[in-house]
Amino acid sequence: MNMWFVILLVMLASFIVQRMLNSRIEKYSRVPSPRGLTGADIARMMLAQNGINDVTVQSVAGKLTDHYNPQDRTINLSEGVYASASIAACAIAAHETDSYLVCRLLLEKKKKKKKKQYTQEKSQEKNDNKNIKASHK
Repeated sequence: MNMWFVILLVMLASFIVQRMLNSRIEKYSRVPSPRGLTGADIARMMLAQNGINDVTVQSVAGKLTDHYNPQDRTINLSEGVYASASIAACAIAAHETDSYLVCRLLLEKKKKKKKKQYTQEKSQEKNDNKNIKASHK
């Protein structure tokens, strides 16, 4: 019985959060962005400011279907976000673009760590080989 109560409580909390989120998106969808930038403009600007030119921003059908697709390297913004010059559209586009940038930075950090570890291992291997050769003389 306790498990059902917890499940019901989580479902209720999820419903409340979803309603609040939709309410805020609806409210700020009516507030124009100060500089008249659309969601697509914001995403492209963030990518350009970070020197990224191999990711495209495109419009996709649906409402709140915004996401980054790593397979074709696209930031997909729902029609309402892509073309809208509202505060909500700018915030959603910035969120999707920021998610991509964070993932990219984490992957680059992981690659650098692996490369450093590989270099250290090769250096140690080289030193070990020198020590072995010196001991055989």
